[in-house]
Amino acid sequence: MAKIEENVNNLDLFPDMPIPKKVGRPKKYANQADKQRAYRERLKAQGKKQISRIVKDVSIEPLNSDLIDLTTDFSTLLNK
Repeated sequence: MAKIEENVNNLDLFPDMPIPKKVGRPKKYANQADKQRAYRERLKAQGKKQISRIVKDVSIEPLNSDLIDLTTDFSTLLNK
């Protein structure tokens, strides 16, 4: 028992030892939103634009599935 108490009391055996630094590369941005914002600004500075476009689905063929029957009216299943 005395040995354990002695070890607890001697936690400051190496007072000259520096506090270790974090391992790895330091973070450049606080969160993902800041990172994405900086990326968009870099693209804008290069003269590029971010374009998003919504395209209408113009397929004429009906939907097919090998897994489920798409012709089932699911509203009738809920009313049972």
